[in-house]
Amino acid sequence: MKAIGLRSLSIVLLVGTLWGCAGKQEPARFEVTAVEPGKQDKEIEALVAPYKAEVDKLRLPIGRSSVEMSREKTDSPIGSWVADALRAQTEVATGRKVDVLMLNGGGIRNSLPKGDISYMTINNILPFENTVVLYEYSGTQLQTMAELLASRRGADPISGLTIDATADYKLNRALVNGEPIDPNRRYTFATISFLAQGNSGFGILTKDPHVDTGLLMRDLVADHVRAETKQGRTIDMPAEPYRYRFGGKTVKEIQ
Repeated sequence: MKAIGLRSLSIVLLVGTLWGCAGKQEPARFEVTAVEPGKQDKEIEALVAPYKAEVDKLRLPIGRSSVEMSREKTDSPIGSWVADALRAQTEVATGRKVDVLMLNGGGIRNSLPKGDISYMTINNILPFENTVVLYEYSGTQLQTMAELLASRRGADPISGLTIDATADYKLNRALVNGEPIDPNRRYTFATISFLAQGNSGFGILTKDPHVDTGLLMRDLVADHVRAETKQGRTIDMPAEPYRYRFGGKTVKEIQ
């Protein structure tokens, strides 16, 4: 352990934060003693420097958003954008077409601001260590999932799927990329590890075979932003920002 001055304590705390942001698993350990600042401060600053440099990189712009998308816990533009971005980049990363992707609105923890987007921007929106999980569903299984989603009143962002339900949240029909669900077809259904473990009322997901890709949700969304930037595109409002209809109305219109 290293003994440090009391004035160095704030720097030590910063080291712990930077250590975590830089992806280190074990924090540095220090013993705080009442030593006057001096040489110890310089030693701590030198220790901090490489981690600070890594965190500064995470704050560099990787793209731009033409609009602000406010954080919501229900069907919303930001939820639809995150779901679309994650579905698109999962296809790139796995080389496998993903028909439908579902998230939980509570996992989106911040708004997407208009202007520059950095990795830290995405980290603030998606702070949890969720990975992408893949299922192979029959049309019947996907229909059952659509019925569950309708009953949850639009709480779960979706991509590739639109849901039309009654005003009392009973499914009328579900479309996959604009087409009715085919009971004889197999679909690739993607979600995140948190939900695959049965959390947030999705115990149904624990009963079916699935593959955890190990791909971190946050990294894939950031990679999607980078890919859009490389193509000369900014992040815009999703073409279809609301994917649920209840009695013909979006969640926003009902509210």
